[in-house]
Amino acid sequence: MTFLVPRMLVVCVFSVTGLAWFAHGMVFNPAPCPCSNHTLCDPIRTTAKKEVVAFSGSGADWRHYFWDNITAVIVGDGFDPQMMCHAHSKGVRIVMRGACSLETLFNESARTAWAEQTVQSAVGNFTDGFNIDFEQPLQKSQAHYLTDMVRQIKDAFKKALPYAQVTLDSPYSAECTFGRCYDYRAIGEIVDYIMIMAYDELVVDGRAMANAPLNKTTKGVDDFIKADVPSSKLVLIVPWYGYDFPCSMLTESDVCLYKLSTQRQSAFGDIMKLLDNNSTTGRKWSEADQSPYFDYKDTETGQTHQVWYDNATSLALRFEMAKEKQLHGVSVFQADCLDYSTHQKAVNETNEMWDAFIGEWLF
Repeated sequence: MTFLVPRMLVVCVFSVTGLAWFAHGMVFNPAPCPCSNHTLCDPIRTTAKKEVVAFSGSGADWRHYFWDNITAVIVGDGFDPQMMCHAHSKGVRIVMRGACSLETLFNESARTAWAEQTVQSAVGNFTDGFNIDFEQPLQKSQAHYLTDMVRQIKDAFKKALPYAQVTLDSPYSAECTFGRCYDYRAIGEIVDYIMIMAYDELVVDGRAMANAPLNKTTKGVDDFIKADVPSSKLVLIVPWYGYDFPCSMLTESDVCLYKLSTQRQSAFGDIMKLLDNNSTTGRKWSEADQSPYFDYKDTETGQTHQVWYDNATSLALRFEMAKEKQLHGVSVFQADCLDYSTHQKAVNETNEMWDAFIGEWLF
């Protein structure tokens, strides 16, 4: 999720709050600027040496983010326009997230129309780029379609918003993970950076395990570098959520066996409440995965559950690894998973998570 500064073929550009933009034969008419200071609707033009990126939901928790130490926030449709105003006041990019369908991917004219609509939406919302969240399986013989789409969307943004960032989300490994046999080397040459989604790394064998084991996450990063993607083009995304596994059996070696598809995702803030109020074991630690976990009993059914998650301690190890491998930055999915209430314990836990996130990457 990053972005550079190409030349722009623009006939007339003052502030995006004023006249329409004319770029590559398209006319962009942004909506009225929602900011009290209209200069805040102008795009961010600076480029960070290192990226500290947060994914955001659609609620009001954005008001509690640690804005002074992040470089970009990735949002979906329907985000609060005031978030953009606040982000720009802090020099932080707001980047929209989305993807085309498989049908559109395989149709060049449909891709062109989609790219133009995507740019128009970005301009109309006064945002600073686009995060391609394409997560469909492709065979190696089909990979060129995705590469073509990435180039098309990058070129469209280059002509309309020369300071915009265009990035791609990827699985935790470059080795055809989840059937996504993409040409990461070619894509890495086009985008500002590739964002490695280092989560959902579960082995589907009915055993509860960490969401993002450190050894598996590290190997995934190495896979991208082996695929000739420079470390300077990689940003590591770590999870601020975990998994709750209902155990059909808990073995003597502390392995929770569960029925596939019965596990559910749980936000860090909710996990902390479970740990404080319902845990039967207290926090445990997996040396193999370098991740915390604990057990609790469902008060209604009496069934034992095992919860695997990441906290400030485990995530600091992932951030340290990313720094050692000289990645372009780090990211979290997602910032709204923390408890932003005023309860002192929640305040302390939330501050610890943000501090672990930004601590290694201040510059």
